[in-house]
Amino acid sequence: MVINALDGTFDLTSPIIKEILDRVGNKASDYPMAVRVAKLMGQYPAAPLTELITYDWLRGSGIGFVYQAQLYGGRASLGGVLPDFLVEDGGQWNVFQIQGTFWHSYKVNQGQDAGEKLKMIGQTYGGRRIGRVTGVWEQRIYRNRPDVFLQALAGYEWH
Repeated sequence: MVINALDGTFDLTSPIIKEILDRVGNKASDYPMAVRVAKLMGQYPAAPLTELITYDWLRGSGIGFVYQAQLYGGRASLGGVLPDFLVEDGGQWNVFQIQGTFWHSYKVNQGQDAGEKLKMIGQTYGGRRIGRVTGVWEQRIYRNRPDVFLQALAGYEWH
């Protein structure tokens, strides 16, 4: 399928691009983002789509961030934490934790998420303190971009 948009003609025969567009609402204006995110999939093949959409938005917004910084040894250490994004917030970090609806809706996982949040607040990375940890939920990323990201920058969580 080929669609015409203000900035060109786009080929939607790529199943990856079609899947991305299906998730975010099939707007022609999202096609450039879908192409960029599809390229990121090659760089980060194990990353969830929501993290790659967030990565693309942060990079496109010119906001400094670190993707999957390791705290307490990260995944390699018992008790390690791997924040999805450390986002520059003045002289400190705002952690964006991307919350998939399926996994993070279970009570046991919510307890683990709360524990990780407490472990991260106040820690330092690269000489900057983590001032807040903000959950950014999957369905909000698909339905409410960029508003959900702008509000997460202010520390507001949408559930």
